[in-house]
Amino acid sequence: MIFEKKHSLLENEFSVSRGKAITFHPHLHRAFECFLQISGQTVINIDGARYELKAKDAVLIFPFQLHSYEAVEEGEYRIIFFSPEMVSEFSKRTDKHKPDNNLFSFSLQSDPCLDNAYLKKAFCYQLCGEFDRGREYVSGDDELDESIIRSLLLYVEAHYLGECSLKAAASEIGYDYAYISKFFKRKVGLSFKTYVNTMRVGEGKRLLLSSSLSILEISEACGFTCPRTFNREFLSIVGISPSEYRKRSYSR
Repeated sequence: MIFEKKHSLLENEFSVSRGKAITFHPHLHRAFECFLQISGQTVINIDGARYELKAKDAVLIFPFQLHSYEAVEEGEYRIIFFSPEMVSEFSKRTDKHKPDNNLFSFSLQSDPCLDNAYLKKAFCYQLCGEFDRGREYVSGDDELDESIIRSLLLYVEAHYLGECSLKAAASEIGYDYAYISKFFKRKVGLSFKTYVNTMRVGEGKRLLLSSSLSILEISEACGFTCPRTFNREFLSIVGISPSEYRKRSYSR
């Protein structure tokens, strides 16, 4: 998912996810998202800035900041999602602003006991408090820019497995094609076509591991017009061919 509605609707959302390695395409949502690197290494891109996180590093991602993950070295991480209402005072103070730098240090010795709403809020404020030490903030994107990028990402989400062109997307949201092309590249860091193909290849990876479909069937299911294009884009993005990817995964 790209515009993550599941992290954008609840007023008192709080969740913690754990893992060893994460790679995830650019996305955004209304919630705050804090990534804690316990061990290992992860590269995180936030609004075009690149952060290489190692043990005890963390980032706090503000609402509607575009971000993606790329696992470098398997280890252990935590991701904490919490809605702006969970930290209402901090959210009000930073409204319409973004941090000049999303990186900070946070050492999590053990998972805290968060079995009631007060402890959850206290933990969220602790994260924000540690992040806020000496932090500078700058004016964020205006509401129009946020609205445009959300509309484009939602369009991709709805159409990337079929016909999905920038021309059609621009027409649907009512903006000039040339303007939207430059705007998307500036905000996401990829051309619209490359982004769509990255989404399609991600679906291809899932199908290669979870189904017995042929490469031809998978290429069609992912929105590619021919298997040659699928193979070319898969090799460019993943570094190996679809058949080799499936073979290596099955041999593990």
